[in-house]
Amino acid sequence: MSLKSVLAQHGCATNTATDQSMRRRLQCRTQPRRLIGGGLFVAAVCALVSLYLIDTAGAAAADEQRLLKQKPVRVSEKTVLYEEDPAYRTGIQSTGAVAWCVEQLEARDASTSSLAIRGEMVLPGDKFKMTFSMRKGANPVLPEAQTIELTFSPSPGFSGKGIDSVPGILTKESETSRGKPLSAEAFKSAENVFRIDLSGANADRQSNAQLLHRGWFDIPMVFATKRRAILAMEIGSSGRSVPTRRL
Repeated sequence: MSLKSVLAQHGCATNTATDQSMRRRLQCRTQPRRLIGGGLFVAAVCALVSLYLIDTAGAAAADEQRLLKQKPVRVSEKTVLYEEDPAYRTGIQSTGAVAWCVEQLEARDASTSSLAIRGEMVLPGDKFKMTFSMRKGANPVLPEAQTIELTFSPSPGFSGKGIDSVPGILTKESETSRGKPLSAEAFKSAENVFRIDLSGANADRQSNAQLLHRGWFDIPMVFATKRRAILAMEIGSSGRSVPTRRL
């Protein structure tokens, strides 16, 4: 394409004395247009990104509110308590149930999730009840990690006299398979109340995230009478329906 045709295309006059002056005029006329066009393009992209972020945040907030407005999960999953007993070589078993749901808690700050996964577990007879609660950011030292709190309520006739310790939590694929422990630190925060802080290290967080998608929890414990036991708790369909992705 000739210089004159380029000038004509960009609206430049062609009655200058030399090609050199025409090139200067072409440079003066075309460069601002490129700058203006680039600026408009960047502004348009920024506007689209802003709209996307606003829409994404709004959708996430609406989804969270929708989840909180849903009726509590009514489906009960299976739990089994395996206890040591000197009179029985294989120990004794007690079967109960757990129901999973989502609850909203008061957030301490912006890093603390207001959503918690909650499980209400009941063992019939003279055993105990337990509340399982998991949320993100409850530990200020590890704001990106999840914290699990276990609150036991022994019945008056419970032979174990209470829960003395819970060394950690394992997950497994099925009731009879071997469990794998979550990377976490467990400690007793009050009588019959235990807190398990999941590791905040990147590798541990990825491993824990995979383990939390298994079908069962195993919660080993030692009673106040020093007898040992394991509580196997099914996550099941109702447990998987809660929004673990938000934690």
